[in-house]
Amino acid sequence: MRKRKFYFKLLIAYVLIVFVYTLLVTSMFFYKNNEIVQLELKYRQDAFLREARDKIDTQLNIASNLVNQLKINSNVLEYAEKSERDYYVITRIYNELSKNIDAFANFGFTIGIGKQTDELIITPNNTINKERFYNEIGLEQGHKKEIEAALSTGNYAKSLFLHTYSGSGNRRITLIKKEPNLDLVFFVSFYESYLLPQMSGGSDGFALIKGDRIIAQNGSIERTALEQWITQQEENTSSEMTVRQLESKVFSDLKYAYIAEKMPISPQMRALAKDSLLVYLVLAVIGLLLAMLAANRTYRPIQKAVNQFKSYGEPVGRDELAFIQSTADGIHKLNENLKQTISGYKMPLRKKMISDLLFGLLSMKTAAPDLDAYNLTHLSGPVTVAIIEVAADRELEREYSNAHLFEITTQVTELIEQYLSREQLCETLGLDHKRFAVLLTEEDSPRLRQWLTYVLREISSSLSIQLVAAMGETAVHIGEAERSFQEAMKMMEYRFVMERKTLITADDLKQLRSTGYYYPLELERDLIAAVISGNADKAMSVMHKLLEENLDIRSLGIEKRSQFILAIVSTLNRISQQLERQEHETAAASEKWYPKLMLCSDVQQLKQAIYHLLHEMMNRIQDVNGKLEQSIAYQTVEFIHKHYDQDISLNDIAEQFNYSPSYISTLFKNHTGDNFRDYLNNVRVKRAKEIISGERGVKIQDLALRVGCNNANTFIRMFKRYEGVSPGQYAQNLE
Repeated sequence: MRKRKFYFKLLIAYVLIVFVYTLLVTSMFFYKNNEIVQLELKYRQDAFLREARDKIDTQLNIASNLVNQLKINSNVLEYAEKSERDYYVITRIYNELSKNIDAFANFGFTIGIGKQTDELIITPNNTINKERFYNEIGLEQGHKKEIEAALSTGNYAKSLFLHTYSGSGNRRITLIKKEPNLDLVFFVSFYESYLLPQMSGGSDGFALIKGDRIIAQNGSIERTALEQWITQQEENTSSEMTVRQLESKVFSDLKYAYIAEKMPISPQMRALAKDSLLVYLVLAVIGLLLAMLAANRTYRPIQKAVNQFKSYGEPVGRDELAFIQSTADGIHKLNENLKQTISGYKMPLRKKMISDLLFGLLSMKTAAPDLDAYNLTHLSGPVTVAIIEVAADRELEREYSNAHLFEITTQVTELIEQYLSREQLCETLGLDHKRFAVLLTEEDSPRLRQWLTYVLREISSSLSIQLVAAMGETAVHIGEAERSFQEAMKMMEYRFVMERKTLITADDLKQLRSTGYYYPLELERDLIAAVISGNADKAMSVMHKLLEENLDIRSLGIEKRSQFILAIVSTLNRISQQLERQEHETAAASEKWYPKLMLCSDVQQLKQAIYHLLHEMMNRIQDVNGKLEQSIAYQTVEFIHKHYDQDISLNDIAEQFNYSPSYISTLFKNHTGDNFRDYLNNVRVKRAKEIISGERGVKIQDLALRVGCNNANTFIRMFKRYEGVSPGQYAQNLE
């Protein structure tokens, strides 16, 4: 066999698991950190876009408010209503605009007012015709025609139009608004550098979108590329750029877009990857060592199993697992053989059927079809059940174990079958280690009793053992054998009364009940044991059985009743003797109990008197046990107060008083209200407080040792639990 082959397989598996796990952890680390970076980038981009929107919306809102104020201005309204030029009104409008020229400049825009039907445009600087005004704000020729066509069709009524033009100077974004009910057109021209946000210079761009067209943009991305990225984003197609959009709060059809390159792993992540490589290697080395340790510990049971299985033979093959498997297969075969051997001793099905019938688990109607199958048709007629018991006396039971008694009972069963089969068909059924039942196919008769008695005596003589049998009345068939079986079991209870009887029958029981009282030695022993142990329920049950049998069933006469009462009194006297009573107390009790019971006028009064005497005896037993327990509890408390400065435990006290630890613990709890450990700790804390009060400056370590604690930290926790403060704080409070 190749030594430790499985160990190396195990080690390699653990190493692979460690390296794979470390790689997965490192990959997850990079993934999560990159995700965090992307989230931070998204947050910054969203914040930039919101800030740009708010700034532009503010500018547009100011311009819109200015337009709204101008269109309700009396001069502007008068100018709009006159079909011909009124230079006086135009001059007043010009003066009002000129007053606010600085404000217009501060907000980064200029304004012009004109009519659709007039070529004159009023600005804060001068009044000029449309051609010159369009040139000043940088409109191209194609844009001029587009605007004139749109104004003529009225498409700008109650709406805005934004467009960006390239002029000789700064780029501008112009808002053109036509009032629907007035012949007025407002031109608000913003400087692009003032309105649009400043870009960082990277691969990003910003755009103003109206409808489906870009009206302004800045940044390093060209307009065509911007339109491409925005289109891909709207169609949910993947791209290498991130597009974020926000709608204007001022104009519903105006949007702001920010386009930036999707950020790969940042330079910080690359630096972190380099630093993490060393950490990965360190973790891999540590994981390798742990894998070796885990492999050793996991392989240890395999090695023990191999060493254990060597007792079944030398290892064969190249793998220790193959050796264990082959050896286990051999053991499995041995177990199967053992199971087959055990199954040979199991009750056959016919025996089980007889058992079910005797115990009333199977009715005759149900069992009838199977009687022929199990060759039990001979039991379909009259059946008599007898119970035979081996080793009825207690001396023989103490001499032999249950296993030996079972072997003897088995041998007796075989002999009974041999003897009885000479006369008739019979069946036997084992009940326990010393009793078995015999089913006889002959009715109860003097010949059957004589023959069964003869067989029992012959076997008893040959084996030098005592056999006792009880025979119930004959049943019509096996289906009613339960009644005969129960009668035989009941009769067997009288075997101690009829010690000279080998076979007990119903006639014997009737004669016994009419001639004597029932007080077997076995029940007397049970009564004494129950009273001494303080088991009141058991004692009352035994006494009830005795009184019912003698006073109710047998209806004893005066002479036999007197003998029965004397037997009860004698039992009570023996109980008193076992309790180590004084001789004069015992005699007095005998003198008291017997006359008192004899003076009872009827059976019910006698029963109550006997129950009362038994109850008094039980109370005395409980008093004696209670005083004993109280004495033990007192001694336990005294022991704690004398030896609290030692390392004592509940087991030490149990050994001191020769009781079990559980009994001492329960007794201590009942008499003190505390468990052993809490009471001991409380005594130690009280003693520690006395020492602290009397000896200032005592060290905690010395104080702990003086009250029985070997560990200072344990003592501090114990002291703080009971006093709420540490020993040092307690000493400071005293000062």
